[in-house]
Amino acid sequence: MKKMVGNGGQHDVGMKEKVCGWVPEGFMSVNTSLGAGKAFLKSIHHQYIEWGVDFIKHDCVFGSDLSVDEITIVSQMMKEADHPITYSLSPGTSATPSMAKQVSGLANMYRITTDDWDSWRDVASHLNITRNFADAEMIGGSGLLGKSWPDLDMLPLGWLTDLGKLAFDYIASRLTLDEQRTQMTPWSMAKSPLMFGGEVRKLDENATFDIITNPTLLEINHFSSNNSEVSRHVSLFVFAVTETRPISTHSSICRFILLVATKPEHGSRAEEQIWIQI
Repeated sequence: MKKMVGNGGQHDVGMKEKVCGWVPEGFMSVNTSLGAGKAFLKSIHHQYIEWGVDFIKHDCVFGSDLSVDEITIVSQMMKEADHPITYSLSPGTSATPSMAKQVSGLANMYRITTDDWDSWRDVASHLNITRNFADAEMIGGSGLLGKSWPDLDMLPLGWLTDLGKLAFDYIASRLTLDEQRTQMTPWSMAKSPLMFGGEVRKLDENATFDIITNPTLLEINHFSSNNSEVSRHVSLFVFAVTETRPISTHSSICRFILLVATKPEHGSRAEEQIWIQI
């Protein structure tokens, strides 16, 4: 092995050449065109593999921080691992379907949105992004050793830490119960990875457990196809899927259509969600 000359500092791996867009004070990317940078990146993920890690979230390499070279190197490490590892990319700031097409075959999931907090504005804005990636046929595309999925971010349901506070004080989600149920529905229909962002020890409060274990939505998330927008309106999200596996206790082929009013009239915050099964 060729010896690398340097002082063993961050400049030798190119760390200061690129900082993460959303946390420039703390997160930096390595320069993969440098031999030392590539070796450093590989050594970290080799350690993860030895530890038996089965999920890796790689931050500051997608969206506005897109680094295909860095993703490619880590993806190859995942392929060579002695056990399956789910490879997740982040963040999703300014992510586009064209970016996704560059990395979908290298990963299993990739964030396509900014952080999702307990705000109806966040949820509604993510619906528009869902349309774009569904239109581009990125849902369930070719992925690392399988398929890949656009990630709409975690579900901020139930009890959460308070955004903006350093102390871990828990508060109830600012989303109403109707809004929480509504968020779970398009996330499932878009086949987004469903990752719960609340306090698991308080699932039964605020009906959170019932929301995240809804059998029909979980089956739609796992087995549906033809996931697409069927109509576009400035204040209405209309999305449809075909369910080709058993729904709960009976076998059927169903077509589900979801209508969500994203801009309620008269300034009301309460959206309307309408299910149609045909």
